[in-house]
Amino acid sequence: SFSELINDPVYLDNGRKKDYIYTYVNRVIAQTRFQPSELLREILSIRQFRFVITTSFTPVVENVMRDIWGDKLRVMRFNNNPRENQDIVRDRDLNKPTVYYMFGRAGDSAHRYVITDTDMLDFCSSWVVDTNGRPKNLVSCLKDKYLLMLGNSYSDWLFRFIWYSLRKSGSGNGLYAYETVEDELSRFL
Repeated sequence: SFSELINDPVYLDNGRKKDYIYTYVNRVIAQTRFQPSELLREILSIRQFRFVITTSFTPVVENVMRDIWGDKLRVMRFNNNPRENQDIVRDRDLNKPTVYYMFGRAGDSAHRYVITDTDMLDFCSSWVVDTNGRPKNLVSCLKDKYLLMLGNSYSDWLFRFIWYSLRKSGSGNGLYAYETVEDELSRFL
């Protein structure tokens, strides 16, 4: 993991500071266009899924959605800086083609997106604290909506945290799909 790498003596013996990893990742992201799976492309091309929240810092989802929606696509992000975080204005904003980076987007400066375990803990605490930085309108609009969460391989505690952050006080239901239930997901869609 990146957390192990930035604390590795060999990595640090080469004169690198811990935060160099963000520079390196930003460079790789800027030079590479990651190819999405065909399944991801198919799901994102469903016009009813206009508002997508991604937990990845890579622009894979953004690139696919830009191919589909063109200039109509709005890109928003939470980057753990209360002055820079973005939020929707009203419920109907969920109908606009949007990709929302829940844990920041690569290309920003160090600690503005999640790479390390420490970053994840910082972001998690920011999402649950009622401050001016948390996207209150987004959380409020999502609390009673059905949410479909796909492709995550987070540990159980982290998934529960993400679910809690987005649902905070809602009563809506959702679907959690594992890779082994692709047939069920296809029938659902």
